Amino acid sequence: MNNSINSEFKDQYLLDDNKLKPCDIILTTTTQKVSKLIRIATGGEYSHAILYVGGHSCIDSTTNGVQAHNIQRMLFDSPEFCKVLRYKDSIEPKSIESIIDFARAKVGTAYSVPEAIQAGIKIKDDIKERNRQFCSRLVAQAYHNNGFDIVKNPNYSTPEEINKSDKLIEIENALRIAHPEEVKLALETNTILEKQENSQNFILESTRKLLGVDIQTFEQVGGIVLMFSAFDDEICRIFKESGFLDLWKHDLEVNPWFYDYDKFLEHFKNSSQRKDIGQKQSVSELETKRRFETTLKTLKNGDSKMPLKTFKIQIELYEKLIELSNIRANVWEQAKK
Repeated sequence: MNNSINSEFKDQYLLDDNKLKPCDIILTTTTQKVSKLIRIATGGEYSHAILYVGGHSCIDSTTNGVQAHNIQRMLFDSPEFCKVLRYKDSIEPKSIESIIDFARAKVGTAYSVPEAIQAGIKIKDDIKERNRQFCSRLVAQAYHNNGFDIVKNPNYSTPEEINKSDKLIEIENALRIAHPEEVKLALETNTILEKQENSQNFILESTRKLLGVDIQTFEQVGGIVLMFSAFDDEICRIFKESGFLDLWKHDLEVNPWFYDYDKFLEHFKNSSQRKDIGQKQSVSELETKRRFETTLKTLKNGDSKMPLKTFKIQIELYEKLIELSNIRANVWEQAKK
């Protein structure tokens, strides 16, 4: 997905967040061999499909499983390597939330090579690996699950079928040339999203190994904990060892200006830039807080059925995340003025 090259020799491109809306579909391709093979197999221009969920965040399914990414870290050698599609009719806010929630609930799900191949060669029997994903299935199912059919068979769709869908329209000029500092940001390593992906994969892989069950997503963890309550201590230990509970501390260290308006003013000198950040982030922060509150409610519901250590440490975490979200929201509100 990251087609980075040396910016000294050639312009690189980023998605223009001013052109994007939640639930837009991002189609991409690269010059890499795997991408070429997918395009040959599907007879299409693009090899990958991604769901944009707002606030610079997107969700896709790769060989690393379903994960969240930041469009600010997605560089393209040419505008031809990326295309943005949007559902041509209006979608109500509640439906947009549901489409995004479906994709978020799949985070952690393993990638299925056989299922992706089956979609590519157009052998589309009844779905075999329901607890697995590949890129175009994730996007098509997210829409289908909420009553919007963008392809004939959401279980076995391809990026090219999404590209040719008569239910979608292209967003023109969705990419722009990246500034040097943006290229530098995109090429950073050991980011909080990478840490989050690694910690979540650690939890899922360790829990699968411990219990011998096909657990794929965090959405499934609560039920598994209740089902295997005798392993509460072990699962609680896995969460602590993963680093997942302390990711918020990393963000405080890396982005202190998001939590203190005086530091925000010091870091962002340009007043128009501050206002732009405030306006954009205040919108995405509402979605972030809503997601945290939904997760907290689910955790408290599980804890009411059976008080367990694994529930307790996660409840404490999401209460902290909501507290931090409120602090950021206050900074965004001040920045907007």
